[in-house]
Amino acid sequence: MYVTAHRVYEIKRRHRQGINGFLYPHENHDITYTDSGQPDVGAIADHPPGDPAEQLYSLTPGGNGVLSYLDVTSPDDTTIHKLRKAFSQFDDVVPRERGEYPFEHTEAFDEVGIRVYLSPRTILSPDLEYRSLSETVIRLIAKHRGEDASTLQIQKDELEDTWKFLPLTTEFAFSSPSGGSGDAAITIDRDTRHAFEHTGGSIYPMVAENLFDMLPEQLIERGGVEVLDAHSGDIIWRGP
Repeated sequence: MYVTAHRVYEIKRRHRQGINGFLYPHENHDITYTDSGQPDVGAIADHPPGDPAEQLYSLTPGGNGVLSYLDVTSPDDTTIHKLRKAFSQFDDVVPRERGEYPFEHTEAFDEVGIRVYLSPRTILSPDLEYRSLSETVIRLIAKHRGEDASTLQIQKDELEDTWKFLPLTTEFAFSSPSGGSGDAAITIDRDTRHAFEHTGGSIYPMVAENLFDMLPEQLIERGGVEVLDAHSGDIIWRGP
């Protein structure tokens, strides 16, 4: 499949921006591979296979300018978990600070080819722009398959006397309060945990609300929250 997400703006009214995305399944079309055996995202993006089978858009397609884009190609049956892993690996090369020139990069991870172009004229920093585009790709694929990819995930790591919580969902991972996407991480000390236990409450709802900067009803609308053990990967709490 080939999936693309664009940060677009209305040429006549430049203040109006949004993200549009389109999904093209390969189906009976051959996938073009590089010499290293990875999908050739550039060749496939330049010649999409057939017509889009799914789309999401916030601005009516056609007649818009493009500020940034993310192209992704992989076999049609690639799992969302595998795509999220590739997005996370690619994230390591995306700059955190806005530069004078656009950021362009192409790389492939385990049959997932990724190409990105991030303009310095976008509202968000490059890393948050990349995550907004990659989350659109995930939503497109989930919509096409009838799957639920909206569940928010948190990783819990026990470090001596403290518990450290990190968001795993691409949209929020490595964000900061100034980026408007909750906290980058939350560390809970022993005394705070004991205080919650003394009142008979669970600390996980508080962690989720602060990490994602959402009310309980908003978390429910997003499909709920899962807390995963950092070492085993097991789900240790679901809510709210």
